[in-house]
Amino acid sequence: MPSKYFSVEFEDLSQEKKDDLIQEVAESLREEWKEEAEQLIKQNKNGEAEQYKGKTWQEIICREYNFDWQLWDDDPEEAKIFDWDYAVEQESEEQAEKKCWQGMHHLEIEVEL
Repeated sequence: MPSKYFSVEFEDLSQEKKDDLIQEVAESLREEWKEEAEQLIKQNKNGEAEQYKGKTWQEIICREYNFDWQLWDDDPEEAKIFDWDYAVEQESEEQAEKKCWQGMHHLEIEVEL
């Protein structure tokens, strides 16, 4: 039976579908980062990572990967008012979008006629 082939790119998806994929990937990234931060917190309890004492997982990840570091740098007063949750959310969405664009290239679909 003959077939017809189609190529689909990320840009071919509806905006709603793109947003859904980006949100799903972003959520996975945040879960991964949270697990990583929890490992660093455990190291702190063992005395191996004292710099993470009293910090949220979001702040730990921002510091580890330098998310928006220009906004908080190492000024303790700036760090107190910095919105760590927002920074992690924005970075995860930006990275997720890049991953979706990179990951979905030349997806070929075969339709049997």
